[in-house]
Amino acid sequence: MEIRREARESTARLVLAGRLDASWADHLVDTVAAEVREGRHAIELEMSGVEFLSSAGIRALLRSQRQVAAVRGSFALLAPSAMVRGVLKTAGLSALVRVDAAPVESPKAEARDAKAAASTRAIAHRGPNCDWSGALDVDAPLARLAPRGEPDRPDAPALAIDCGPEDLVVGIGALGSDERAAARAGEFLAAVGLAAAMPTDGARLPDYVLAPAGTVVEARLVHALRARGGLSRPLRFESRDGRPVPLSELLSSILDIVGGEAAACVLLVECAELVGATLLKSPGAAGAEPHGWPQVRDNYSCTTEKLGEPRTALVVVVAARAGGASAAKLSAQLRAHGRDGILAHAHALVFPYRPLPKLQGAARTSLEEQLAASQPLSLLHLLHDDREDGLGESLFLRGTAWVARAAAEEAP
Repeated sequence: MEIRREARESTARLVLAGRLDASWADHLVDTVAAEVREGRHAIELEMSGVEFLSSAGIRALLRSQRQVAAVRGSFALLAPSAMVRGVLKTAGLSALVRVDAAPVESPKAEARDAKAAASTRAIAHRGPNCDWSGALDVDAPLARLAPRGEPDRPDAPALAIDCGPEDLVVGIGALGSDERAAARAGEFLAAVGLAAAMPTDGARLPDYVLAPAGTVVEARLVHALRARGGLSRPLRFESRDGRPVPLSELLSSILDIVGGEAAACVLLVECAELVGATLLKSPGAAGAEPHGWPQVRDNYSCTTEKLGEPRTALVVVVAARAGGASAAKLSAQLRAHGRDGILAHAHALVFPYRPLPKLQGAARTSLEEQLAASQPLSLLHLLHDDREDGLGESLFLRGTAWVARAAAEEAP
């Protein structure tokens, strides 16, 4: 059998010729999977040249269709030969054959869409290495940013906090309300009702709690940044020509898009490389100079090489431009990220790789789907290693961001 590939932006047309039987079934499934990984979620199989379709071939079509459905893409069989059409009809799969027809919008739907358009601004932003699309809520209020705790006082009592659906948190903390939580405090993030922490008590995997609707997650923070406010509609980014996009570029583009000096963001991304560190000891147990040599080796686990395989990650980040009022107020919690005056505090909850749907809905729904697909592997504080022989920064291929324009308030 021959499979000829015709790729056009987000669509991949595979022209099949010959016999689709057990010998070629897995190859077809792998070919479709490769297209999905490359970000092409509209798959068309041109089947006019297929002479034979076996039961194994039918299973391959169904497996391929399920792969594409998992990322909310489209899957269609085009111009099947008479033989293939007959087999599909017998198997009850004629619906896979595409019949192009334009949907008809009802007057009510048109009126609803017009009202929504009046309160949103279409986004078509071109960054150095990626393109952004989506819509931004015009009248969305500012998210309020506030520091919690003091990074230079690691022995201070951990602060109790309730993480609700409108809270975004990055810092050092632990799940639970007990005062002993500080002894196991490690990398911590919270967003849209999820809170996750990497315990420093010898645990190998992160803990997380996804609060049911209307409830909160109780946690203790040693120090952190907290943003409170609603997130935007989903904004989609896609790397251009397959070149990975640095985190600093994504953050710079987000600040340009929201038109502010600071932003709070939740991103669900496909990763090319991750550069970061994880606490191995709680701040109180790490000593007076946790970053000094050689004790830093015992206090942190750092990424030392590029990813051997792709990952998917939930990234929670607060970013600001250097020189602004928010950057000044939050300086103890932000670090330089890139060479364009971007300051950030970013944590990533890392999952096994899965292709992400291009059309995402609410952040909470997308997060629930990710957790249903796989469990987190690690929780990293993302770094920018700008040494001459350093690892650089994290790189991404594509994903979705939910953002909020933000401003710092004074610490309570």
